[in-house]
Amino acid sequence: MVMAEKLFIIGNGFDIAHDLKTSYLYFKKFVYQQAYGKDKLLESLQSESAIILYLERLDYEILEDIDDYSIPEIQMAPDGGDLYPDDEELYKLLYQLMGQITETEKFWSDFEEKLADFDKISITITDITDKDGDLDGSKMAHNANDTGETLAKYVLYSLNKLFNDWIEETYSEWAARILTKSEESLSKLLKATILNNPDALFINFNYTKTLEDFYRIPEDQVIHLHGLIGSSQFIFGHGYEDEFNSNPYDFNPLNVGSYLEAVVDKLKKPTDRVLCKYREFFETLSSIKEIYFIGFGIRSEENWVDSPYLKTIFKQIPNADIILDSYYQFGDFELIKRTLEKLGASKANECRVIDTVNNQWVEGE
Repeated sequence: MVMAEKLFIIGNGFDIAHDLKTSYLYFKKFVYQQAYGKDKLLESLQSESAIILYLERLDYEILEDIDDYSIPEIQMAPDGGDLYPDDEELYKLLYQLMGQITETEKFWSDFEEKLADFDKISITITDITDKDGDLDGSKMAHNANDTGETLAKYVLYSLNKLFNDWIEETYSEWAARILTKSEESLSKLLKATILNNPDALFINFNYTKTLEDFYRIPEDQVIHLHGLIGSSQFIFGHGYEDEFNSNPYDFNPLNVGSYLEAVVDKLKKPTDRVLCKYREFFETLSSIKEIYFIGFGIRSEENWVDSPYLKTIFKQIPNADIILDSYYQFGDFELIKRTLEKLGASKANECRVIDTVNNQWVEGE
């Protein structure tokens, strides 16, 4: 690892600025098409607002109440393991469940937060009476438990497979499309601030190789905290602690959601594990004098899932100068400064804004 003086923290906004369709909207579109088939009109829509309106119309037509009879059973495979239904059937179920806890989130981080709400989904248990036709609480609880355990397996399998397939397909299509662009068109996507700092270190929160393939940044200067194209598994998830275990009175044995805590727990982003994996890297940041945030959303929420990474960075280099890309000037700049200060940045109030396309300072901040 090189001894660098500049550290770039790269978020999804960086890829989006390079014309990669990696916002949550396009993941939802991908899930819909994997579940219900390609839609020519949906494929033809170019603007995000048009895609949102069309998906909302489709949701109005297809989203419906879910009962236990609509959830396919897991069969036993010849080797004794689980034999799942066809992927398409599971994807339809996942899309229906996502429709209960999400809308058309603008940012990927918004969707990650909503993953903590999988235990709030509504499933109607239909088999609730005994042989005499009377309500049977024990039977209801047993069926809710079985349904919850089945859903947990389906959700984790479908969500991880769809996410992996989406990232791989999205980046492959982008790479092929970029190669056909003219030199003039490509130059409009380039950020001079990146080009002028080829010796910097990069913490990339994206799964793509935009830095390596587009800017020719050496691989040993880029850390992909949450995985990389071509790897077996990507890391994503929410940052909420398990509140259920702290209040056992919240448990409702007749509610399917009560048995989906395993899903919520497994969809929590394992930041501690990631920090442990890259511990040596974080401990070698002492030479860094400037930190650039490019396309990275700094959020003020208490349970912001990526805050442990920034706390670790600022613990190592609290006195580093902070430079934000010009995107931040359109937000609550004072709130961003206060958030950075809480994360451990001693120079939060002195942070500057840069136009990364032209590598020029933005005045007035």
